[in-house]
Amino acid sequence: MEIEVRFCKECNKDKEHVGVIVKPQYQAKIGKKEKIKEFLSALVAGWGAGPTAGFMELRDLHLICKTCGHKIIERYRGDIG
Repeated sequence: MEIEVRFCKECNKDKEHVGVIVKPQYQAKIGKKEKIKEFLSALVAGWGAGPTAGFMELRDLHLICKTCGHKIIERYRGDIG
């Protein structure tokens, strides 16, 4: 978990947010064929850009405000911090 200062829409101020990397929920609902296709896509991305790049393509970043609990969801690209 990473701490990051972001603007919170609920608090209307810059506040500390806790960053958590999670697997997107939509992937739990897709079929076996789509999962294999996404795995192969990540494998090719990892082969070209490094193993971490392929893994991170399948993740989301949830930023949760430490004050009010408001959540921001972004695609994780490995550039937090």
